[in-house]
Amino acid sequence: PARYSWFKARRSGLICTICLLYMAVLSKSLGDAALYASLPSVRTATGFAGVLTNLPAAGTAAYGVGKAIGIITASHMGGRITMMVGLVGGVMLLLFADGRYSVMLTTWIIFRFGTSQTWGGFTMIVANWVDGADVGKVMGMLAIAWELGTGGAEAIFGLMLGTHGVDHWREPFYVAGLFNVTALVGIFFFLHSSATSAGYRPPLLKHESEGQHHPLEHSSVQVALEYFCASGRFWLILVSNCCILAAMYTLFFMNVYAVKALGATDQQGAFLLTYVSIGTIVAIVIATAIYDGLSKLQRAIMLSVSNFCFFSLTVISFSLN
Repeated sequence: PARYSWFKARRSGLICTICLLYMAVLSKSLGDAALYASLPSVRTATGFAGVLTNLPAAGTAAYGVGKAIGIITASHMGGRITMMVGLVGGVMLLLFADGRYSVMLTTWIIFRFGTSQTWGGFTMIVANWVDGADVGKVMGMLAIAWELGTGGAEAIFGLMLGTHGVDHWREPFYVAGLFNVTALVGIFFFLHSSATSAGYRPPLLKHESEGQHHPLEHSSVQVALEYFCASGRFWLILVSNCCILAAMYTLFFMNVYAVKALGATDQQGAFLLTYVSIGTIVAIVIATAIYDGLSKLQRAIMLSVSNFCFFSLTVISFSLN
């Protein structure tokens, strides 16, 4: 059969789906930005020392546990319900403004655990809506939304705190919580988990016309995990992602260091995080534009050069202090 591109009959439905996924991704990003941009202000306003250390650490642990569970729950619940679980976690940010440390800690853990399901949910929806040849481009667009939401929110929250002062530290969490409520309502009423459930022809896989199938098609999670564990490529990807996330979470604390050690204002600290997101957005745009056209060797070279540059810049930054 001829390739049935998402630019044709399913275009209107897919555009609506991508817009809703953008809202969900932005909702998660706003929640993350609300904490990391506000950490110094929350610490100053509440006086809780654990806000800078224990709270984000517990949230990250909950996020990791949630992602491990999500590989199973997303397959059973489906993309739409999984996304809604993540947004319900985002709505919990409205309770963060309570001001008591126990409530803030519990709320943040629930938020991080809930939003850990977001990635699995929207990848399932994209797979059920988009042709195989276009998945990379759509995922790149969503990744841009992820960083755009984080960087933009950090800048906005930084300006908000810089203008109104640390006594207004609750406002970023109100904004993030209400945005999650809006996205939850939109997805509940308008998002379909697949093109078929929306009444469109199901999307073709990249090689469907050639009669080829992926070796893991219709297999169980256990079989897939055994397949991955025996793959050297899987472990390379896993270790690379661990290194990238370690670097990113280290950068999230730059604003705390700048405020506490260098005497920067809360607004200047928040803008430091925005600069990191700007660099990430540029990289994602470049990768989205060229990645699908590269061979395996060219991709390996590009990623190796990228990692070498990161390592070099890290060494230089420590040397210059």
